[in-house]
Amino acid sequence: MLKIENSKYNVRTTIICLILIVIGSILIKFHYFTYEIPITYDGLLYLLYAKTTAELGHLPVSYSLDNNGWAIFLSIFFSLFSFNSALEYMNLQRFISMFISTLTVIPIYFLIRKFFDSKYALVGAMFFAVEPRLIQNSLLGITESLYLILITITLTLFFSNNKKIIYFSIVISALSTLVRSEGLFLFIALSVMFVIRFRKDKWVIPKYLPALAIFMMVLLPMTIYQTNVLGEDRVVTRVINGVDRISDSYVDFALRGIENYVKFLVWDLIPVFIIFVPIGFLLLLRNLNFHSSTILMYSIIMSLPALFAYSVPALDTRYLFFLYPGFCIMTIYTINKIVDKNKFKNYIIIIIIISIIISSFTYLEYKKADHIHEKEAMEIAEYLVKNTKGINDYYPNSKYIKSLEVMDKWPDVYINPLPFEIKMISEKGHNSLDEFLIDSKSKGITHLVIDENENRPFFLQEVYNNEEKFPSMIKEFDSEEIEMNYHVKVFKIDYKKLN
Repeated sequence: MLKIENSKYNVRTTIICLILIVIGSILIKFHYFTYEIPITYDGLLYLLYAKTTAELGHLPVSYSLDNNGWAIFLSIFFSLFSFNSALEYMNLQRFISMFISTLTVIPIYFLIRKFFDSKYALVGAMFFAVEPRLIQNSLLGITESLYLILITITLTLFFSNNKKIIYFSIVISALSTLVRSEGLFLFIALSVMFVIRFRKDKWVIPKYLPALAIFMMVLLPMTIYQTNVLGEDRVVTRVINGVDRISDSYVDFALRGIENYVKFLVWDLIPVFIIFVPIGFLLLLRNLNFHSSTILMYSIIMSLPALFAYSVPALDTRYLFFLYPGFCIMTIYTINKIVDKNKFKNYIIIIIIISIIISSFTYLEYKKADHIHEKEAMEIAEYLVKNTKGINDYYPNSKYIKSLEVMDKWPDVYINPLPFEIKMISEKGHNSLDEFLIDSKSKGITHLVIDENENRPFFLQEVYNNEEKFPSMIKEFDSEEIEMNYHVKVFKIDYKKLN
């Protein structure tokens, strides 16, 4: 009877702790949430696709996205709400991403529970909940939150002893592939471990074939749709096309990928995991079994698309987010080793938790966006949308141009799959102002947008600093005149005077 009561107590305590972790994580995210800042880049494309799908009641037949799983998921919620502005849908999109990211701590807990007892699993879930890059990413309204919860659920279910649940994990892995095509490599890793797990069974291949069939059946409707709309399935063909685009030698390509992979791996470990993961990795190797071998196989095979991306190079920490579930497990290996035989184990765990929370907040505060600057960049983008037709790309602050254009034309804008009218033209590869303007005239450039960024080409800096020397540049806007901290000048191009 006593054991049953203790068991009930432990379950109740675990539930309470998980609820507190979830509440704490969502409060942190709300603290850094900015309601008035619009979604940009890929998040904007997901918004338009999701809203179009919700309005049509089916997938668009005129266009699609490379990975549309997240947008389809969003469309379910967009069909339940009716807002008057695009910004309200953007905030809904980010709310959904935030909540999914927060709820991921639950499958993380059950995943770590396959390796350690409940107390350590809660600590691992807390590490995931306060990881600052995941918090930042969840505020962007893009794919990673849904992708991470799906692959974490997949791994957790795959460790089950029930074959029906193992097959169900294949279904979830297929769904993750719809969100990000890298999920294909998750299925490859599971396939390898499936064969290893049941290798002593002479019917191992017949048992694996249903898993393969399930994966293909889940993907089949979407691959047919993508092929009809885009001309290719955007899963397997994406891998093949990527290999075909390698321009330099394979050795140089691979070395560049490895170098960038290592750099971003270390960067992703800072600040939460940098102390614990290296030791935990060695401890995991010393305790190899099916579970730990699966985590290793998963990490290795899933790293292949990341290595390719870093070889291109496409430099982004997001490509290694799939490693975070493994990081949590390796971290607990280290903590368990430190405190297991120490009589002050609870105090040590508390100190570790407090230290990690402080380091996470320190990182978030350090990387926090300058809200005043962002609002001013938005106001300038709004002016450009209303008063120009083509501009130079003044990255990174030009990110708001397309977002403000969508907001300005809402709600009609999502009916058109390519609604953007403002042309943004890169000045890269040009050595003079005249060369850039003459080359860009046919592309639709009408104005130059020049800010105080010292990394702009020298000929743009010359216009910025000595505008009176350029009679073909007619200044129409100067943010300094309206007392903005972000100094930007907008010039209309007079091609008659230029000629």
